[in-house]
Amino acid sequence: MDMAPIIFYYVRHTKAHYKYINAVTASDNPCGPIDFSKQNIDDAPESGIELAQNKSQAFFHELKPEGKLIFFGSSNEARAYQTAQIFLAEAIKQKFEIGDPKEGMLSRFRQYTSPQIRKIHSLSIKSKNNLLDCIYNPPAHFDESIVNWDAVIKNPKFGQKFKDTWETARKDIVLADDKGSWGGNFGAHSEGVKKYFESQMPQVAREIKSRVDSFETDFKNTLRLVRFCAKKLAKKHPNFDKKVVLLGFSHEQAVMYFLYKYFPDKVGLPNCDAIKLEFNADGLTVTHTGIVKNIENL
Repeated sequence: MDMAPIIFYYVRHTKAHYKYINAVTASDNPCGPIDFSKQNIDDAPESGIELAQNKSQAFFHELKPEGKLIFFGSSNEARAYQTAQIFLAEAIKQKFEIGDPKEGMLSRFRQYTSPQIRKIHSLSIKSKNNLLDCIYNPPAHFDESIVNWDAVIKNPKFGQKFKDTWETARKDIVLADDKGSWGGNFGAHSEGVKKYFESQMPQVAREIKSRVDSFETDFKNTLRLVRFCAKKLAKKHPNFDKKVVLLGFSHEQAVMYFLYKYFPDKVGLPNCDAIKLEFNADGLTVTHTGIVKNIENL
């Protein structure tokens, strides 16, 4: 089936407080999953709000509204959704036409938040174990003293063994080669951390996603969604004369392996920066930090 021309921007969220994650870390269940229905949507500090506003102004000024139809999708985490809200407000301000995801190309997905921002499962983190995610935080961004280790040790699923394994993996793998950011550490060390937990606590290791796992599931599923949109558009509107732009607001982990593989000298996605993916019959044209690459069979 033919594909309509679509440009997809994978946008990382702005700076955040991570208030709800910190609350879970200090709670009676620090190894529990993250229930994002309990989070406060306003998770960005003033500097994060200002960054998103400045980045969105520059982004849409360069994109220009003429002949464009834009759809917004987001992770269900507050920091990503709040970033999407700021970008949406700027797009409206700059007179872009905004598509309605309930009736448009993203209508396949049941959940949505505002009428113009769709929550998308593959853009979300879906954390199964909060502390396993926290292991990649550099010391400057994570206060280990807030971890409720008493609750972890009393939990028969985890116990002292989990605390010892977590601390050893963090000290000997992550902090021994600290990249200075959560994403940098995840990209460099997630496979090593997973292998170490597999050797010590295989039942817990199943809850760990490595950079390859995130790429093979979340990122590839997002690309399948975009291709689905392109095919649906071509079938229903063969004479559609506007350029469709999809913006997906998400997180670093799903793209870290992709960047290591295709942009090894430009690994990392700063807050509010975007990877541009243009879909065509032969594959993808990807732009990252000004570098353009054609990628087949992804």
